[in-house]
Amino acid sequence: TSVDDILPIVNLVDLVLVMSVNPGLGGQEFIDITSKLIRLKEMNYNYLISVDGGINGETIKLINKYVDIVVSGSFITNSSSWQENINILKNNK
Repeated sequence: TSVDDILPIVNLVDLVLVMSVNPGLGGQEFIDITSKLIRLKEMNYNYLISVDGGINGETIKLINKYVDIVVSGSFITNSSSWQENINILKNNK
């Protein structure tokens, strides 16, 4: 979905979720959606920006200044130390 498609309702929402993978399967590679995040941030509406998909210790660095919430599954659950990977995400936020 393009940012333009949500313009008619963006003033009514509390959160915008941006998918950074094709929905459906865990463990997919991150799709660079940085330009979409920048545009959402610049619009300066009163909503949170969340990103879901492909979030790990490297991809968080690409998006951390544009998002309020990240959803990370495989990076955490496929790790032998869940807390260590959670800390990696928190420290790069």
